[in-house]
Amino acid sequence: MNWNWAPNCRHWVHHCQKRIEKRLSTLVAEAAERLLQKHQMEAQQQKIQEQMEDPLIQAKKRELDIKEAEVQRKTQADQMKAQVDMQKSQAKDAIEIERIQSQETIAESGLEQRLISDIIDAKTKGDKITSEEATKAAEIAAKLSI
Repeated sequence: MNWNWAPNCRHWVHHCQKRIEKRLSTLVAEAAERLLQKHQMEAQQQKIQEQMEDPLIQAKKRELDIKEAEVQRKTQADQMKAQVDMQKSQAKDAIEIERIQSQETIAESGLEQRLISDIIDAKTKGDKITSEEATKAAEIAAKLSI
């Protein structure tokens, strides 16, 4: 049997082994990198979980929640106060308008009373009344009778 081909075959096998070893080392390195990243991520998540369970951090979180609720409560209270103030202002304005109208009515009544009184005095004294005064007196008398 002729074994001349054996050295070539050994060379080819050796070459294939080297390629397989190189490829295998690349795959192992990639797997090691992924495993390292996974462990780092798990460690980070564990650290975050531990921090979330830390009483100090929980107390700070509760404190922030309380402050946030207080800010919301104050905001609502301020809005309600502003609304009440606006309603008070509108009511005050309405009252002031009524007061002014009432004073105007009183003032008009006083003028009308004086005019009528003057006309009566003039009539009793025999003074002449102008037609304008007579017309005004008639208008006032008509208003008073209503």
